[in-house]
Parts: sequence; structure tokens; C-alpha cells
Amino acid sequence: MTAGKRSTGPCAAPGCGRDARTKGFCSTHYEHNRKCGDPLSRRERIDRFLADLVSSPTDQCVSWPFAVSSAGYGVVIHDGKMMTALRAALVMLTGENPSGMDAAHGACHNRLCCNPHPEHGASWKTRADNMADKGRDGTARAGSDIPSSRLREWQVRSIHAARASGEPASALAERYGVSEATIGAICSGRRWRHLGLPPVSRKWTRRKAGSP
Repeated sequence: MTAGKRSTGPCAAPGCGRDARTKGFCSTHYEHNRKCGDPLSRRERIDRFLADLVSSPTDQCVSWPFAVSSAGYGVVIHDGKMMTALRAALVMLTGENPSGMDAAHGACHNRLCCNPHPEHGASWKTRADNMADKGRDGTARAGSDIPSSRLREWQVRSIHAARASGEPASALAERYGVSEATIGAICSGRRWRHLGLPPVSRKWTRRKAGSP
């Protein structure tokens, strides 16, 4: 036995109930600390962060320090399911995970915020109510702000003008790398509504396309 290495008492890693064996840690946490410089694994750090968050009510914005989605929300696997960090925290706080309901942020409008406490305004809301709140507060993403968008605002305006002049939807779809359904949705006003473009008359486009 090497002097000074054997320890007695509980493991010093937060939340670990095992006996300490080496330098104040159990075997598992000692090895992780030796290899990574931190006795806790990433999963343990996440679980510890969520537990501390849920048990400490606050009205302040709390940013998620771990994985982030392409849309800018904190994400985590909780109960075997991938979900937003706010949803995971709200599930832990309320003991509920209602199907069809959104975990809605409080007043900070920070996508990274994961504070589930009512003091901050977090709550379960229907998708319609959550989207209405985003529209009211000006925090809803639209158009090219959406990461999956393949078009930019100037391209949409060009598509709209070309279609109104009679250019076939098939030609526009090929030029801009989208489907004819997308062209139709733009020109009918079902998509990119925030640009305020008037619907293109189908009769007008057919007449223009067939004119000599």
C-alpha cells in the first residue's frame, strides 16, 4: 500500500455514496479524475446540474452549459428521450411530461435558458399558445432565420415576382433547388408570410404562361 493514497470515508465526488479508496475518491471517480481531470462523467455533471437547478427556485435566467441544438436550444437525453433542457427540468419539477404540450420559456426569451420555476415564468403551454406568445414578443424565427431554410428573403421575392410574371413553377423549382410545392406555398402566401407578399393569382399565371 502506498502511503497517503488509501482513504477512508465517503467518496468526495458530489452525489456518490460509495466508500473512498484512493485520494478521497472511489475507484470509478478516481480513474475518471485521473484521466479527465474531473471526477464526474459528463452524464453525472448533467444530472447534478439539473438536480441543483430544480431544487433551487430562482427568477433569474439560467443558461444551459451542455449540448445545444442547431436551433439554439439546450438539449439533453432524459428518461431515454431527447428533449430540450427546459422540458427535462420542467418534467423533473412537476413530475409531468404532457403529450402535445410545449415547455415554454419565461420572460428572458433566451433559448438556452432552462429555468423551470414559475418565478421565472416557465410553464406548460399548448403549441398554439406558445407560438402566439413568440409572435407577440417578436421571438419567433421566420424565413432565413430558420436553420433548415434553403432560401433567403431576396430569393423568395424573386420567385414571387417571376411567378407573377408567368414563369412556370417547375422552372423556378429547378433554378432554386426546391420543390414545386414550395413555390406554390410561397406564391399562395402559405409560407414566408412575414414578407407580406400578396398571393399570386393562379388564373393570372396561367394566362401569362400561355400568352404568345
